[in-house]
Amino acid sequence: MSARIKASKLSAGYGRIRAVRDFSVSLEPGEVVALLGPNGAGKTTTLLALAGLLTHDGEVAVDGESIAPGNPVAANQAGIVLVPDNRALFGSLTVEQHLQLGCEGGSRKPEDLLEVFPALEKRWELMAGVLSGGEQQMLAVARALAQDPAVLLLDEMSMGLAPIIVESLLPVVKAAATEHGAAVVVVEQHVALGLQVSDRAMVMAHGEVVLEGLSDDLASDRSALEAAYLG
Repeated sequence: MSARIKASKLSAGYGRIRAVRDFSVSLEPGEVVALLGPNGAGKTTTLLALAGLLTHDGEVAVDGESIAPGNPVAANQAGIVLVPDNRALFGSLTVEQHLQLGCEGGSRKPEDLLEVFPALEKRWELMAGVLSGGEQQMLAVARALAQDPAVLLLDEMSMGLAPIIVESLLPVVKAAATEHGAAVVVVEQHVALGLQVSDRAMVMAHGEVVLEGLSDDLASDRSALEAAYLG
């Protein structure tokens, strides 16, 4: 099976600062990879580069087709969809309007996403700005799924959310991969959560990958994880 997304020797940053150096990864359809590591490790920068929101050295390709660096439109047209850590919702737009935007040009209808997030039905006509944090995260993920992504990038999905809300989001991430064939990259501060939802994991520190392997193997090797985090 060919790679759904492949990054080769990706280096990116801000001005002269290289926040990510020589990052390489290859994901097949249906695979979930977690990016773990302490604050400032380069995880979010990696997602921004993959999504075309930062220019970079190296190559990013979706289904074998290279994407020009720093071109978010080309990245999105190739099937890359990012859910950023701030969720990027429009406070004055309703739940329905957000999903209409996500479904535009595709085969899905906004109502189809209620099968994934039934809790949004009661919030259908409310503006995003009045939703709870958990509801906002559901809406952000639903809007991403409405686009039928080939590659789904999730940045800090659990940030500020109650554990019960996070638990309801985990099956959605898995379904996006296993049922829809998306390749999913999850940036997560909570190590156990990242390992639970992913097939493989990569630990980053100071802009580089310092440890990687199957999630189950890393979950059972706490000492290796601690060493990777502590350097």
